[in-house]
Amino acid sequence: MLKIYIESIETGAEYNDIIYDFWINAKLREYTIKIFDSVPFDLRNKKNEYINALVLAGFLEKNDTDQQDDILTGTMINIEEQELSRWKQTRFDIKERKWLGIKNKNGYFLIDPNEAKELNIDIGENVTLKAGRFDLVGLE
Repeated sequence: MLKIYIESIETGAEYNDIIYDFWINAKLREYTIKIFDSVPFDLRNKKNEYINALVLAGFLEKNDTDQQDDILTGTMINIEEQELSRWKQTRFDIKERKWLGIKNKNGYFLIDPNEAKELNIDIGENVTLKAGRFDLVGLE
């Protein structure tokens, strides 16, 4: 769970006046990330507000540089089923499978266990990863 401040929201794919997704510029404690909202949750009415969000970090690769954009540093954790059950709105598959997370001072980002396995990351390991994309997958 991350507490994010919604700085701005951009419309993504749109066809015949139907909006299919959004891009959210969200401020964390120390930096801003761009989050893809494909559900869509449509948070346009939450601009300039704090919300509790469940964010999936995907397309991960190990990172050895000091570059800050889309970098996650933290500890790999197991996300318990009870933790996911408390979310009121989630993407269709979130409560149907097991997840890992990267926990840091911002909260935690969800991580697909298959990606962690491909990168040879174990639970309890401290890691620095670059995320290719952040997806909004749940709201409290």
